[in-house]
Amino acid sequence: MRTGNRGFTVIELLIVFAVIAILAMLVIPKFIGYVQLAHEATDQANCRTMYSVYALDLYNANGEDVDVPTLEGSVIEATHLGTEILTFQCAFGSKIYAAPFTAK
Repeated sequence: MRTGNRGFTVIELLIVFAVIAILAMLVIPKFIGYVQLAHEATDQANCRTMYSVYALDLYNANGEDVDVPTLEGSVIEATHLGTEILTFQCAFGSKIYAAPFTAK
């Protein structure tokens, strides 16, 4: 008869599973918050890129004496589906830049 290798009981396995589930419930909401922050950072970076293109276009058209509006008060709207950007719109000055994206 074997007495040394008994393995784990069902109760022990259930307790380990419950502890892992509780830890997951504590950690998952923090990751969801980071995903939202990442979306916002991506949207701001896209808006800054569009602003740079706009400012360069103004500079090329008017030379050095051009009054380029700042990004202060700019409005950024974006629609996300998971990690994909579905629509994106950035408004600054009198310009509104929009970029439709297609989900893959």
